[in-house]
Amino acid sequence: MCAVAVAPLSTTGEFVTAVQDGNNDLDVIAWRNNTNTRSITRLASFTAGALGVPSAQFAAQYVAVTGIGNNRFVIAPMSTSGLLQLTTFQLNSNGSISQLGTATGAFPITVLAITQLDSQRVVTVTANGLYNATVTTWLVNSNGSISQQATWIVLTSGCGGKQ
Repeated sequence: MCAVAVAPLSTTGEFVTAVQDGNNDLDVIAWRNNTNTRSITRLASFTAGALGVPSAQFAAQYVAVTGIGNNRFVIAPMSTSGLLQLTTFQLNSNGSISQLGTATGAFPITVLAITQLDSQRVVTVTANGLYNATVTTWLVNSNGSISQQATWIVLTSGCGGKQ
């Protein structure tokens, strides 16, 4: 099993996937779905570096992606150091992908999720080995840089599970 994630970028059929390749790197791939011809076209790809996936059995839990408008998107994989790493990308008008900005979380994680709050903010929720969930909001500036806004740690007794 490998890490995979998908998110829409526009209402005109563009979407992005994040896929763990055979070298444990994260491949970011932009696509276009044409409903008239019932086809999918691969637009571009970008290798975003190594993933920190400790177990193939749980690989899908280690990467997430969300669109944030204007063909920009944020990918949130677990880094090789075990921390959450956010990266902003842009699908350019010529079909290429540009990396814009990055940020790193402060706590080791075991599972993660991300979603868009609006065109400038995303929220992540992660679980760690202590069975706590961490909810964090992030600001994505117009240049793609990412900064942490707020964090709330939810003390639980079973979040994340043992691996």
